[in-house]
Amino acid sequence: RRVGDVAATGAQTHRLEAAGCDIIRVAVPDQAAARAVGAIKEQIHIPLVVDIHFDYRLALESVAAGCDKVRINPGNYRTDHGELEALIAQCRERGVALRIGVNHGSLSKRVCGDAERDGRDGK
Repeated sequence: RRVGDVAATGAQTHRLEAAGCDIIRVAVPDQAAARAVGAIKEQIHIPLVVDIHFDYRLALESVAAGCDKVRINPGNYRTDHGELEALIAQCRERGVALRIGVNHGSLSKRVCGDAERDGRDGK
């Protein structure tokens, strides 16, 4: 389901809750999904985790809308522009958990190149 479809996401989450689900994670790939987070949160009874892929502004909007946890990939954030720092500050202010998950595909060539050269490529 598209997270932007609040009714469908809420209904699906209710079915998961009834089956014993303790937490729900949804992808927030675009502005429509970020705008839907607050309405979804109002409909459900379990913690809502948002998975942000590329745009830090989607994370900021999701936190402001009331999500319980944010999952980001740090390879998509630029610390020289204060993006990560802004998200950390907002999460801290609102008591929202922040999970930083790294996968090889979103790390810069500089970081991956250093790891591969040093034999830390995970292979």
